[in-house]
Amino acid sequence: ADVISRADPDAMSLVDSALNLYANGSYEVASGLLAEVSEPDTRVKFYQGLCLLNMSEDERALEQLTAAALDDNSVYQVPAKWYASLLLLRMEQEAEAIELLQVISKSASGKYQNLANDLLSELK
Repeated sequence: ADVISRADPDAMSLVDSALNLYANGSYEVASGLLAEVSEPDTRVKFYQGLCLLNMSEDERALEQLTAAALDDNSVYQVPAKWYASLLLLRMEQEAEAIELLQVISKSASGKYQNLANDLLSELK
């Protein structure tokens, strides 16, 4: 997680607090805090999706990750697609997962492209 520790926990924002909780594995509490954000940005949607994924709330997690993946200008777009593809596999929606992995394979570079290519090879 891209969580930054701060010296004064009382000065942390709601999102920073939630990300700190996420990083420590407190997914339910983190998810609750993220749900309180009145106008969630892509980062909030991404981490909300990851919290829900870790809580096995698959449908809600997929909804948040899909929303995060729609932001073309975000550093969270490709990771959101990656985790959504893993979630689709867990939900036994292999065709949709493969389609998303192919998108990552063709449009991304680096870590997620490599992960997508490796998983596509395993699925064939």
